[in-house]
Amino acid sequence: MSMQLAKAGKEAIEKKTKAHRDAIASRGYGTHYGDHSSYTPPAGSALTKSSCVVWAMECAEYAFDKVGKGAIWDGVAQITRRNQLKGTFLIQALIAKGWTGVYWNPDVTDKSDSEHSYSAHVARTKGTYYKLAVKDMVVDYRRKPENLKGLNKLDKVPFWVGCARGGMHVFCGTGANVSEFHWDYDATNPKAMELVPLKTYAWMSGIIAVPPTVWPSS
Repeated sequence: MSMQLAKAGKEAIEKKTKAHRDAIASRGYGTHYGDHSSYTPPAGSALTKSSCVVWAMECAEYAFDKVGKGAIWDGVAQITRRNQLKGTFLIQALIAKGWTGVYWNPDVTDKSDSEHSYSAHVARTKGTYYKLAVKDMVVDYRRKPENLKGLNKLDKVPFWVGCARGGMHVFCGTGANVSEFHWDYDATNPKAMELVPLKTYAWMSGIIAVPPTVWPSS
């Protein structure tokens, strides 16, 4: 069931992204627009007003509903909304339902911002990220390009949900790619939701939650 859920999450990312871009091609505007954009939807249109966290939750909801676990998702969503849609509460609620917490950081020695090296230290020594349980780590793939073990494991995961900077930014993903929504983009932008390789992702550390039993053991 967990792998089916993960595959359904991948389907959500692909299906919804394609629908947005197809709508732009056919009518000039898509299905979603950012809640921090100045965009005004056409009269009578039914567009989704979205953000980074709303996009991740939308894809997760699709996945849970498709495998008949909508009631579980409702509980997760309720906790997240009750806590101002902060990413750490979303991840915490998923981990409480058996999801696996995985810390990621392309360069644990990066001193450009103490957030990244410190969070790596805590994840390694205490097994947590902002008090969220960390069971595995995907690290140093940029500092040591030959170190692809973690990324290769992630590439086997069809769907996951993640956050960075203690929940400030939220996203979902498929394989070793991040699917994020840009909250300041309008409905005419085909890249309102964009797939970006984690290997080159601008956000430098955080945690992802993987559906139960889906994270590869080796």
